[in-house]
Order: sequence, then C-alpha cells, then structure tokens
Amino acid sequence: MGQYWKLVNIDKRKVLAHDSGLKLLEILWDRALEPLVGLLRRPQWVPYFAPSYAIQSCKLKSLPDPIASLESPLVALPQELIDHIISLLVEDEGAGSGDLICLSLTCSYFFRLLGSRVQTLLAEDEAPWAGDRLIFVGDYANGIPEGVVTETERTQLLAEGRNPLYYSIEQDFAEKGATFERSRYDSGEVESSGNLFSRVQKRIGSTSEYKKAINLITEVLQQMPTDASGHPRKQAVLLRNLTTKEFVLDDTIAQGSLKYSLGEVLGTFTIWTEDASGTDSLEPPGRWAGHRFDIGCLEDVAEEGWKDVSYEAVQNLNAAGLAGYGVARRAWE
Repeated sequence: MGQYWKLVNIDKRKVLAHDSGLKLLEILWDRALEPLVGLLRRPQWVPYFAPSYAIQSCKLKSLPDPIASLESPLVALPQELIDHIISLLVEDEGAGSGDLICLSLTCSYFFRLLGSRVQTLLAEDEAPWAGDRLIFVGDYANGIPEGVVTETERTQLLAEGRNPLYYSIEQDFAEKGATFERSRYDSGEVESSGNLFSRVQKRIGSTSEYKKAINLITEVLQQMPTDASGHPRKQAVLLRNLTTKEFVLDDTIAQGSLKYSLGEVLGTFTIWTEDASGTDSLEPPGRWAGHRFDIGCLEDVAEEGWKDVSYEAVQNLNAAGLAGYGVARRAWE
C-alpha cells in the first residue's frame, strides 16, 4: 500500500485538511500543502498605535453626561476595574468569542484603548498557524523527533500509543474558504481559519451599525502599507523557519522550473519517518521536522543572523520528483 502522510500542527493538535491522496508524492503533486500559505502568512498591516493623550481625551468625551442624557457607565468605572475586565476578556479570547472586539466597538475610547490588541487578534485569526510547530509525518514513523516537544508533551503523546503524531491527532483544519468533496469530510467536520468576523456579526447583528464597525476595522486596523505614491507597497514574501532562523524566498521558487508554493517547500523540509519507502530521493527525517514557521516579508529577516536557503529548497523539490507539475498559487497573491 505504501506510506500515508499527514501535515500536523503539534501545538494546536490539528491536521491540514485536503482532498488529495494520502501518499507523499500524491500530496505534493496535487499541491495539497498550498493552504499552508494562507495559514502561515502574517498580514502586513500598518501597526495601530493610539497615544495615551488621545486615549484619555476619548475617555473624557465618553464619560456619562447627565445634561445630554448620554450614559457610558462602563467608561466611568475606576481604571483598575476596566483593566481587570479587559485582562479577563484577553484570557477568554482563546475560545475565539470576539468579546474584546465587541467591546472595542462600543465607543471611541475603547476602540483606541483596545485597537492594538484587536489588531493582534485579527492577525492571529488570519494566520492561525504562524509560529506553531509543524511536521509532515508518515504512518510508518515510530516515536517523536528529539528536541521537538517538551518532556511533559512527550510523556502524554507516547501514552497514546505508537506514532502518536500520526494516529492520535485527527482534528482536520482548513484555510478560510476551503471546500472539500463530501466523500472525505462530513458537513461541519472540518474547522477553518478566518471566522472571527462572522462570530462577531452573530453577536451584534447585521445592521447598518455593524457595517460601519466592520468598515472602521478594515480602514484603521487592516490598513496596508503604501509607497510614496500611495500605492500598496510591494514586498518580497518568504517562508521563515523561526527555530533555525532560515528563510526561503517565494520569488526564487516561482522563478525556477518548479512552480510550487512555499507549502510544498515546508512539506519537503519537515518529513518525519524512520522508513524511507515512498519518499523518492528525499532523505527523512527532514531537517525542519517539528520546527516553528510563519510567512512574512523581507523586512522580517533584516536583522543579523538570518540565512537564505532558497536554493536548497529548490534542490529539495527536485529531490521529491516535482519537476514539471503545473503552477502553484504564489504567497503574495
């Protein structure tokens, strides 16, 4: 039958959902790892910042005004209580409820106070796997790579049986907007990214006020950087290995004969199995197995210590036998 493979997020205990076959070359040839581009690509928004004097000014304007019959009792609470409420909401955002975003839309004070936190939440929703440990694991693997998990995690995983990274992690996860054949997934079975806005909409309703709130978020918190002419700034996109401080330029992959995405690059670098059957000329284990990744731009590797391994990535794709198999979606599209 041959060896079957899964792209696993160790931190979130999720499996990348796809419609391809389950063998290594089937997955790579069908470009089933392309959705990693969306799950890892951090949005390049202009960082939101509100100076303290602007926040304080908005707070004074939002305080209860008995003459004008305007009441904002929450804003009138002692700052210590407001900070405590916010800290509780921040802790609860792991469940993706959208409480913090809803609070930020109640008045100008809370929008400015929470704008940076809300922007971070939105960015994490757009790239939910950025910074996580990823591994492309075969079902013939046995055990866990050294140095990838903590001792506590290792004990918990090994208690679940042989090859726990393959067999015990089963929840499928997809990129926003992905569709699948019903033959593999039942309706509602696959979780996906990018649902934060829809959850907020359910909370506050599809009203004109909601549309204004969404426009405010889009125009202020999701503003793209521009050049001197006011046009969106073009930036070289790359895959970063945050563990080893190595990166692969998307342009280098696109300009070669192998028209594949950074998703296939990550897959060929992170294979994990003790049995090399079905891996063509790739040599397991992959040198990046279980490392942390994101997709960013050239500015993100400007500091000293980063190494460009783009041409090694091309060689790895060649070793996987991927020459001549179509054109992939680029990371900057």
